[in-house]
Amino acid sequence: MVYILVWHKIADWDKWKPVFDKDEEERKSYGVNLRKLFRSVNDQNEIFCLFDAPDENAANACINRPHLKDLMQSAGVITEPVFKILNIS
Repeated sequence: MVYILVWHKIADWDKWKPVFDKDEEERKSYGVNLRKLFRSVNDQNEIFCLFDAPDENAANACINRPHLKDLMQSAGVITEPVFKILNIS
């Protein structure tokens, strides 16, 4: 198992969250599951998502979906997202 940590800023939580929730089914088709969703204490529009994935290939396939960038833009993501694939050491 690996983990995916995603960071980005959004314009509006109420616009972003339903789009994020709707993407759950497709993420699960890659074996990717949400573990925790965080909002910064200092900036509620700064989002951190922690997912698990069965392996690095599944994680990369999910985060490199051709339409993911368009989906994130439609949800109101206003910064280039940062994706990190992590192991527990």
